[in-house]
Amino acid sequence: MQGLVNVSYNSSFIYANNTLSREQDSAEAYNNKGINHAKNGEYDLAIANFGIAIELNPNYANAYYNRGLTHNRNGDHGLAIDAYTKAIQLNPEHSRAYNNRGAAYRERAQYDLAVEDFNKAIQLNPDNVNAYNNRGNAYGDKGKYHLAIEDYNKVIQLKPKLAETYVNRGIVYNEKKEHDRAIADFNKAIQLKSKLAVAYANRGNAYSDNGEYDLAIADYNKAIELEPKLAYLYNNRGAVYYQQGELGLAIKDYNKAIELEPKLVHIYYNRGEIRNKKGEFELAIADYTKAIELNPDFAEAYHFRGNAYSNKGDLEKAIADYTQMLVLKPKVAESYYIRGEGYLRAKQWEEAKRDLTAAILQGVDIADAFQHTHGSIAAFEKTIGIKLPEEIIHLLSSNPESFEIDKDSRIALAMKYYENEELSSGLAARLAGVSREEFWYLMGNYGLSLFGTAEDLKEELENARKAGHQ
Repeated sequence: MQGLVNVSYNSSFIYANNTLSREQDSAEAYNNKGINHAKNGEYDLAIANFGIAIELNPNYANAYYNRGLTHNRNGDHGLAIDAYTKAIQLNPEHSRAYNNRGAAYRERAQYDLAVEDFNKAIQLNPDNVNAYNNRGNAYGDKGKYHLAIEDYNKVIQLKPKLAETYVNRGIVYNEKKEHDRAIADFNKAIQLKSKLAVAYANRGNAYSDNGEYDLAIADYNKAIELEPKLAYLYNNRGAVYYQQGELGLAIKDYNKAIELEPKLVHIYYNRGEIRNKKGEFELAIADYTKAIELNPDFAEAYHFRGNAYSNKGDLEKAIADYTQMLVLKPKVAESYYIRGEGYLRAKQWEEAKRDLTAAILQGVDIADAFQHTHGSIAAFEKTIGIKLPEEIIHLLSSNPESFEIDKDSRIALAMKYYENEELSSGLAARLAGVSREEFWYLMGNYGLSLFGTAEDLKEELENARKAGHQ
């Protein structure tokens, strides 16, 4: 999803009533000085002046509100929340403070708290366009698209010429795969505001998702003309060029995106994919490594760096990356097949057998996946220069419906993953086909104890939290 448009902060400051007060040292005067500094982008001076206003009048709710708005503009959302909270404590009817605190919570991905605040803002002011739009954004972030659309409809009813709301509703329609509706909303936004780059960008996304690549490129071109310093526009256009097979143009766009925003993780990932496809394995590895450096939990980057290492012939590093991918996403059954294939290339038969078996037990049709990648077992054997063991050939010819394994072997398989700390006891028990309690009981038979993985600890903490609320 291209980010929903944040047009809905109550972004205006609240001046004191006695703007022209002769009392230059009054709380009101410092409040107004703070506003003027904030409008000039002098956030530190603004915050200092709001602080003096609060010292002179500790019950000055609007000074806290203005300080919160300044922190928010400065990207300090936690401090903004603290300031809005104080304003609300002093004035529980402060609708704008609820709305803005909700928007700050959304910036921190605390969507439930955000929705609570928007609800309160709407309760205090049922015609609060900003709060409806913000709540729609939060619902969109949560994937509750029907609720988001209801809120955007309400905004459009109250303020039918707000172009940004049509953009937001279009984004949600696009997420629902209702591309024609999405494009109609982006068209309306552009009709209302012809220089709204985000409308062209998102219409480009909708055209791209609909396979209309030339129209997508035209929209990205227009968006870049309007906002030439937005990295994501070049990234998106690069992705469409890639779909069209224009790899040189795609690389050029990714380079520009990185120049503009060198910490945008997915650009390195996207560029790495092209370099890997072109056989530039060292460059691809460098891109995936940078993506991982920026986001160490980016499982897909480990997957594709593993592919690049494998293509380069460095199977040990490939398997290490596939293992890290599996640790990060143990619930993704395809991860086991991917690493299993890596073990096949490395001729590590026992490890390959374990991973391929685990993939089949979790519903992966490895026979189809293997045929799609390699064509046939004979072709793969020719590639690696050795005949596969019969039991491996049997696995590669199996599908989940016909595959059989006895209970003891299945439990032993799961115990091995648990011993290697690749699965929590809960996930290992699921793979074994037994309850978690039975899995714990059986551990002693395999010389294992409940030392616990990070996911085990997370589950225990969650259970303790739930117990504490009962």
